[in-house]
Amino acid sequence: CDKGIGIAETEQEAVFDKFHEVGDVAEHSSGKVAFQSRGAGLGLSIVKGIVDLHGGAVWVESPGHDPDRMPGSTFYILLPVIDPNA
Repeated sequence: CDKGIGIAETEQEAVFDKFHEVGDVAEHSSGKVAFQSRGAGLGLSIVKGIVDLHGGAVWVESPGHDPDRMPGSTFYILLPVIDPNA
């Protein structure tokens, strides 16, 4: 969970697309540091690709985009467990 600006519900699936960027770069922050810069838009796409290859799931939950309230977002990864004795 972070303390950033949050992600609008309409953007939550798209954040895993290659080169997708969310919101105004001037609002980008970690909650502690207002770094105000843009990433390449590849990080979450790479995460999704790796998780998919392992038969898992990845998703984000966020109450929405609000740069004043800073609601944050929580990202989840679910991976299958394999029985080593199978």
